[in-house]
Amino acid sequence: MIRLSENLEFKPTTLVKVTAEAPIQADFTASFVIMERLSVGAMFRTGDAIGGIIGVGITQRLYLGYSYDW
Repeated sequence: MIRLSENLEFKPTTLVKVTAEAPIQADFTASFVIMERLSVGAMFRTGDAIGGIIGVGITQRLYLGYSYDW
């Protein structure tokens, strides 16, 4: 994660999927983590979808998240 300020971090991620029966796909995600608890971001999947992501850390071991892609 990249620290932007005391209470704000930027978290970029990438996932590349390769399977024998489907074309190669890549997911690119950019999230902002606020006060180490709340996460808000967006995603892009090559040739397929865009979406939004939101999540909250309930405890140190439990994280609840929701994503929606179009």
